Amino acid sequence: MYGMELSRLVRQYQNTGLGWLELRQRISLFIYSWGLGKKNLGEDRAADFLLSFLPRMEALVRNYSNYECPFEHYVKVCLEWHMIKFQTDRARANSREELYWQTAGKQDLIAAYDPSPAYNSSDSSWKENLPSPMSGERFKRRFLEYILYHVDNISYRMIDTYADYLGMNREELFCKIKQAEELIASKRDKRESIREKKRTYFIDSKYQEMKLRITEEKKNREEILERMSQLKYKMEKLNDRIARIKMTPTAEQVAELTGSSSSTVGRNIKMVKKLLEEIAEGPL
Repeated sequence: MYGMELSRLVRQYQNTGLGWLELRQRISLFIYSWGLGKKNLGEDRAADFLLSFLPRMEALVRNYSNYECPFEHYVKVCLEWHMIKFQTDRARANSREELYWQTAGKQDLIAAYDPSPAYNSSDSSWKENLPSPMSGERFKRRFLEYILYHVDNISYRMIDTYADYLGMNREELFCKIKQAEELIASKRDKRESIREKKRTYFIDSKYQEMKLRITEEKKNREEILERMSQLKYKMEKLNDRIARIKMTPTAEQVAELTGSSSSTVGRNIKMVKKLLEEIAEGPL
């Protein structure tokens, strides 16, 4: 019965050019339901599948001509072929993303949040503006403590530069950084868990935007807008939760790594931060 109704709407649109919005909405909901029910994609992937198919929808309707076959069956055949492409493209995208994050991607993202942007460069001329650690072990320790305290923002690309400046062996500095990272591992896991939930809400919000574009009834549009408002509120709350996570080890933990006292570490971090801000001519 549903297939016959869909076929009727398609024929009507082909003959008159009228009713496209209603037809597009019906087909979209059919495709989304097909992905959920027949392919067990889950809501997020079913929405992604629908969005990937939308550019083909008008041509699908225009090319339908075998009226003895219900339009619903015709769509299912097209969807099966598109599903093969969708899954292949997704697998390729995942492979590209994995490769990217294994190489430069993660470091590029970390570099964007480096607490000492004045030094996040292959140019080592910035070292001329800092005291020479070789002329004093005290500042060397202070700068090391600053690095370990802000370990979540440290780029691995900078390890060689930092090690050279501090007069340390690269492997020794890398070991210290890994130890500091272990101290905030649970915080990173918590942050990633919140980010994953936020990604789910974001995908849902994009799907609601898509539904809004193809929905004409005022009541339905109001429901979609309300859902979008709820999702926005939830994402803002998650942003607040992420912001409240202090992505640093404690001064006591850093002190254990460097052999200082916690109070000394606190003072050293503030002192280095102030010096870096003066060089960068702005707050870090």
